[in-house]
Amino acid sequence: LLFSAPLAAGPMLVGLLVMSGELVWGFAIFQAVVLGLMLDMKFSLMLVAIVGGLAAARGVYGCKTRNDIYKAGLRAGLVNALLIAFVLTVERFGEAQYVRQMVWGVPAGFLSGILSSLVAMMLIPLLETIFNCTTDVKLLELSNLNHPLLKEMVVKAPGTYHHSLVVGSMVESAAEEIGANPLLAKVMSYYHDIGKTEHAAYFIENQKPGQNPHDHLSPHMSKTILIAHVKDGVELGLQHKLGK
Repeated sequence: LLFSAPLAAGPMLVGLLVMSGELVWGFAIFQAVVLGLMLDMKFSLMLVAIVGGLAAARGVYGCKTRNDIYKAGLRAGLVNALLIAFVLTVERFGEAQYVRQMVWGVPAGFLSGILSSLVAMMLIPLLETIFNCTTDVKLLELSNLNHPLLKEMVVKAPGTYHHSLVVGSMVESAAEEIGANPLLAKVMSYYHDIGKTEHAAYFIENQKPGQNPHDHLSPHMSKTILIAHVKDGVELGLQHKLGK
């Protein structure tokens, strides 16, 4: 029944919080060694912890929907089940307990993957808050166009809103081509001009023909208002906890 423990949850969480593959590998191996020391060097469990953990972490890399996390759990469960079947066959084939251990061990390994995804989904919001980290799960929430900042932008600065969506589509395609994180690029594009909602009419994409407030301002004041949208955007981002 030890095989049913959600061993892949650790590497899965590290994979969501940290983009470094080396760290995920290091954590998976460290966790397996510690587990082995706790259980008198139980080799089969160590092997399942490493391989299943890496399969789960690979499954959540660059996830585009929440369902990808559950799919990663299913993937880890299948890998665990196959690995347990192989290990038990090598270790116990021909023994009296072989069939009994297969009947319990293989389903337990599959259940472990599913439990791991559930644990990861439960803990990731807490870890994001503690470490002030923006994971792909958080980015998926921010990509929802019903976010209060985006809803405010579409009312106060419709031209800027349209511009941000178009830029989002452009950079998402570009990021996919060069191997960058397309979800991160798209979300950053959506929010890069939120500061313009404070003085929307002073930006050309929101102006109606013949109505330009800059005609009645000094060049210095125009420059000050235009540049201020960066500072205003940062303040709004902090206020709504968008993350660094």
